[in-house]
Amino acid sequence: MRVLFLNDYEHGGGAERVVELERRILVERGHEIEAVFGASDAGTKPRSLLAYINSRQHRKRVAAAIDTFKPDIVHAHNIYHLLSPAVLDEVRNHGVRLVLTAHDQHLICPSPGGVRFDWMGGGTHAASLARCRSLAGVLATRWDLSPARSIARVLQHVISYRVRNLRNALSCVICPGLPVATRIASMIDRPVVRLPNLAPAAFDPGTRSVEGPLRFVFVGRVEPEKGVVEFARAIGSRDDIELRVVGDGSLLPQLTSATRLGRLDPDAAAREIAASHVLVLPAMTDENDPLVLAEAVACGTNVLVTDRGGMRAFLDETGIGFAFRFDEPGSLDRAIEQIRAARAAGELNSFDAAAALAHRTESAHAEALESIYRGEIPPDLVVTP
Repeated sequence: MRVLFLNDYEHGGGAERVVELERRILVERGHEIEAVFGASDAGTKPRSLLAYINSRQHRKRVAAAIDTFKPDIVHAHNIYHLLSPAVLDEVRNHGVRLVLTAHDQHLICPSPGGVRFDWMGGGTHAASLARCRSLAGVLATRWDLSPARSIARVLQHVISYRVRNLRNALSCVICPGLPVATRIASMIDRPVVRLPNLAPAAFDPGTRSVEGPLRFVFVGRVEPEKGVVEFARAIGSRDDIELRVVGDGSLLPQLTSATRLGRLDPDAAAREIAASHVLVLPAMTDENDPLVLAEAVACGTNVLVTDRGGMRAFLDETGIGFAFRFDEPGSLDRAIEQIRAARAAGELNSFDAAAALAHRTESAHAEALESIYRGEIPPDLVVTP
């Protein structure tokens, strides 16, 4: 089978890692794979507002790839940063079957993280489905800390999905996390299937200190919806906890109490995770099915997350990890005490990673993709609102 992948960036975060893994496992199973990326590294910006909404440059590149490669299926991932949603229309015009993996809520909400911001003060809140459904709600909401970016998000979303109806170009939507998949299924008339992110094939237990401070690590974008600034403030300066941050973003300068490592390549980030006792993901939104959680568990690192959405679902699914709530006084302190107790008992990093991630194997993921590409969606993967 010939599969053409589309993604904004070749290298970057979790979505880029998923694209890399999927391409590799499909090649190993004998499929022919090509890809169109908007840029090599995350952080490259669109040339203009018009290119953000409808990139003629990337439409031409996608059209040329289809004409040359002649794919049986086009598999889009994140396409709203650089490629622009208009590339979906290009695939539709060529009559090629198209599926899209929704790593976030972009298909149904101008804010990919599903968050809205107060017009005064910039506080963040989860965006309700009612607000996302309503055109008036979409137009009246601040969807980014930057008012200019908020306007751009609204224009892209309304033109792409309400005027041009580009969601109808999709044969189906793949979504890794059940809570987000359920939200998407309630707002679009295309099949939505839940396919969890795959875990690394090799399980590296890592090496961690058995004495001294607990090492916490955050890996990801340092943006408001990720909650890492609030987390750092909440734990304060504790002698027995070291917080290390891998990644960059607009709020990185505020993390003065953390060890800021900046962006690392995937192998270096994995080594940092493996050397830590706990990976923290204190997101302020529901998230989807963060790949970094599976990567942490795969190398024997426990996880501490906010008790919501795909993060809670991951804990329930694997039986591994700790959760807290920002809005519940004492919740984080209790979770940290549980972590300390587990470490003292020698249980914090001694779980069976292979058993916990058994349903996320490369073979199971590849087989599910092949069925979806053929249009034979496994009934047990279909999500209903």
